[in-house]
Amino acid sequence: MSDIVIALETALRHQEHRNDQVARPLEVIEEMDRGKVAKIEEYDPDMGGLLVVIIHKGNDLERRRNLFVFLRIGYDMRSTTKVSKNQNPVWEETFKFTLDKPAKSVLHLVVEADSSYGNNLKDNLGDVDIRVADVVKEKHMNYWYKVGTGRLHVELLWEPSAVPVKTKSKFMQFMTSTYNYTFHKGS
Repeated sequence: MSDIVIALETALRHQEHRNDQVARPLEVIEEMDRGKVAKIEEYDPDMGGLLVVIIHKGNDLERRRNLFVFLRIGYDMRSTTKVSKNQNPVWEETFKFTLDKPAKSVLHLVVEADSSYGNNLKDNLGDVDIRVADVVKEKHMNYWYKVGTGRLHVELLWEPSAVPVKTKSKFMQFMTSTYNYTFHKGS
């Protein structure tokens, strides 16, 4: 019987030693209550996260063939499907960008149309730059932006990451974006 007691005491001492090295959930909550640990709401902008961009619709845009919106953050590029001959196109398309440095990022939106000359060139009908730092601060933005002669309705959401975000290399972002833009854009 004493061997069992000795084994249990040894196991308990070993367990207590391990518990001293790892914070238990209750201790973490108590530390947060006392202000010793940063609260989750105090988001560090260097942690990165997910930017959700919803391109809703356009209004009073030039009436052109195949209107679409081109989106770019750094080397990461996307495009909405094309809407044919409509001054008030409706896209309702969602795009997600994983960002590791949102404070330094800019979302560049360009409303484009197929060229009237029939070649592969695109006509730029207007553009707008949106600082991602503003979206991080507001967490949700839902605005009409002036582009060329018309307006573009865009909704932006910021979802912070709980851990540091690592994005693809610039080369991989460019290659993936080029592939997506070339083969998956609307026709």
